[in-house]
Amino acid sequence: MRQSRIIKIALLLLVAVFAPPANAQSTTLGKSPGLGFRKFFIEPSSSSLAGGRARLTVGTLSRQGGALIGSYQIKVTPYFFKNEKGRLSIVLSEPSLRKLLQGIPAEFTGEAKTDRTNKTRPITASATPSTKDRGALVISVATENGKLLFETSYRIGD
Repeated sequence: MRQSRIIKIALLLLVAVFAPPANAQSTTLGKSPGLGFRKFFIEPSSSSLAGGRARLTVGTLSRQGGALIGSYQIKVTPYFFKNEKGRLSIVLSEPSLRKLLQGIPAEFTGEAKTDRTNKTRPITASATPSTKDRGALVISVATENGKLLFETSYRIGD
């Protein structure tokens, strides 16, 4: 149970990576020159936890109504019964996207919703661009036993 919560929280962190400020108008995202990307890719990653490993795989995140939407899967070895699947929903504000495209690190929050339990969990992440459309991504998931970190990379594209 504890590992599945950790996994769920990690997924929520992915969503959090791209949450806009409460007063941001996400409907303008993609309408400004240079901001019209359609896909956000996150490379698979893994993290150690209590005698095992959690592997996070995120499907291609697509723009839908100002949000990045996609699926995630966490496989926990050797604890296969802790595996999770679900949907990510990340609202990426125009100011945050502009920061990334200008090579400025940005921090985000969001949430993930699990398929099995239908629970929604928050996540946090920080992105450090290395080029205009790529960079490093650290996803932090708060658990009862501390933070679970997934260090990976991202790519923005069409």
